[in-house]
Amino acid sequence: MSSRLEKTFRLGAYRRVRIIFWLASFFWLALIGRLAQIQILQTERFQAHAQAQNFRQANQKAWRGTIYDRNGLKLAGDITAQSFFAVPDSIANPGEVALRFSRLFGKEFQPLLENLKSDRKFVWMERQTELPQAEQVTNWKLRGVYAREEFKREHPLGELGEDLIGLTDIDGRGISGLELYYDSILSGQDGSEVLQKDALGQVYQMQEQTWKEAKNGCDLALTLDAKLQWVLENRLKQGIIQTKSASGFGLLMDPQTGEILALTSLSRPGFPEGENQGRLRPLTDQFEPGSTMKAFTAAAAIEEKIKSPEDLIYAEKGKWVTGIGKRVLHDIHEYEMLTFEEAIAYSSNIALAKTGLAVGSEILYRYFRDFGFGFKTGIELPGEASGTLQPFGDWSKITLISNSIGYGISTTALQLTSAYAAIANGGWLMKPYLVKAFLDPQGNLLREYKPTPIRQVISSQTAQIIRGFLKQVVEMGTGITAKLEGVEIGGKTGTARKVKAGSKGYLDQYISSFVGFFPVEQPRYLGLIALDSPKGMVYGGQTAAPVFREIVKDILSLPSTPTYELIKKRVPDENGEGTVTTIAAQNAKTQQNSKKGPTL
Repeated sequence: MSSRLEKTFRLGAYRRVRIIFWLASFFWLALIGRLAQIQILQTERFQAHAQAQNFRQANQKAWRGTIYDRNGLKLAGDITAQSFFAVPDSIANPGEVALRFSRLFGKEFQPLLENLKSDRKFVWMERQTELPQAEQVTNWKLRGVYAREEFKREHPLGELGEDLIGLTDIDGRGISGLELYYDSILSGQDGSEVLQKDALGQVYQMQEQTWKEAKNGCDLALTLDAKLQWVLENRLKQGIIQTKSASGFGLLMDPQTGEILALTSLSRPGFPEGENQGRLRPLTDQFEPGSTMKAFTAAAAIEEKIKSPEDLIYAEKGKWVTGIGKRVLHDIHEYEMLTFEEAIAYSSNIALAKTGLAVGSEILYRYFRDFGFGFKTGIELPGEASGTLQPFGDWSKITLISNSIGYGISTTALQLTSAYAAIANGGWLMKPYLVKAFLDPQGNLLREYKPTPIRQVISSQTAQIIRGFLKQVVEMGTGITAKLEGVEIGGKTGTARKVKAGSKGYLDQYISSFVGFFPVEQPRYLGLIALDSPKGMVYGGQTAAPVFREIVKDILSLPSTPTYELIKKRVPDENGEGTVTTIAAQNAKTQQNSKKGPTL
């Protein structure tokens, strides 16, 4: 009996062992299979999951290119700044951290606290801090808060040329002006790097390995002159205040090359900018040029030999019935007979309207078009308007009369200045440009821009005659307030009522302007000043011309001004004979003599 029981017991034990063996074998086979699946079949998936828990890829920002003026002065460039971020699951006391950052940086407490209590793995606390603030945060030694070096855009010359140069957002992307237009060139290519957290979740540190090296952006060298930009902005601002204008805009150009030397648009201090904010009005705003257009009507008449400087024109005593319906054209003064040169100097509407009729629609349209009106200049900036020049087929007699004196046609300040450059440089329309060169991060020249002639519009002889006319505008005509002793300045005044936006007719507001250049025989500087809605005195000769005169005075006071030695005046020497000296030398001698006191 006992042997039978023993046999049964052994058989049961054997079965149990077999069951356990097979169960164990199945378990180990399943485990090995799962390990094989993880290690072999799903390796990439679990590696990625592990990296997601322990590593984070972050951009390594490229150094944004620097923007320089023509003399190498930095207008915009990157500097390093400390930014602070937090790892929420590493912060022991979110309330304390949120409170400190809220007080130091003036941020709302509750959003900071909510971010620190969230499941997010990375939270910006404050970016691109100032040095004293960065030192204070570092001294706190807060667990779970870490510093990261970033690049911050700096403008060493403050707000000078801000609308033109443009701005970047906090991530270093261009959002306006040149920063936007050349963003892809300035920004370079970001790299990438790895952030690593330890097993305890207490350390968030940089891993040395960089996955992709950042490529720094290229630099921009502009034609802009920072000194002239300051002169333009300063004098325009004074002009706006003195004339109680709502705003103003202007630019300076080298007429021989088309290089933009300064460009700005400003509003009266304390006056709401509204739709003008951030706009480069010399490029974007279209306006009727008024009398500044008369120079091109005169140029067409001279070039086509329809008029000569001595030709007499009857100015109808200031009132001319045009014969088109009931339309009557007026002059401010009751002129009778004027030479063609005097007609420009005194800005006679009647004389220039008659000149336009003599030239004819087809010829005048062709000259206006060749001077660049109705077309974009192609300058390397966003938002340029083309102006409006009616197609020749749509011109009527009244269109011809109106366009001859600067009405019924619209232009931008840049177009108008470029057209005057053709008169100043001997007849060639030049493409205006603002970028002189691209440089790589090491300062090597990548691309250089040269002056680009577009077409010859008038002969050098005609250009010289028109410059003589414009000299008389300043010497004895409507632009006499731009006259500066010892300097030959040429220019033209303009006064035109503003067109109603979105409808026909005009507002009881004016754009008052002056376009001028110097020295007359070989102009090196050309400028346009426009004042929007001046109060009281509204004519260009009363408002804009004096601003240009002050700009010329400031330019001549700069030691590096090329015309410093070009503008000369005959001064009697001690023997009474004429000697040539510079204006600057004469002024210096005057100051020296004034210190000697009276001769006894």
